[in-house]
Amino acid sequence: MDEQNLGKIIADYFNVNNKTNIFLERQAIDLWESVVGQGIAANTKVTGISRGVIYVKVNSASLKFELTSMRTKIKDDINKKLGVDIVTNIVFK
Repeated sequence: MDEQNLGKIIADYFNVNNKTNIFLERQAIDLWESVVGQGIAANTKVTGISRGVIYVKVNSASLKFELTSMRTKIKDDINKKLGVDIVTNIVFK
């Protein structure tokens, strides 16, 4: 069983049972460092996730600018690893 099928099975389970996607959102947060790398992760902090939006505190304006241009790719990479589209946006503060 590959990661995408497992992600789909988990998502279907939560949707069928009318539960929220809290579990998958938590997994999305846990994937942050593996998606952006140690260097960026060391200079950022995921402060939360709500309704598919990840909130990230960034230590410098230049890194915030760089991450803003990478937002779609980061979002897509996290969703790909999860196997479902949980993350809809990333807000950098």
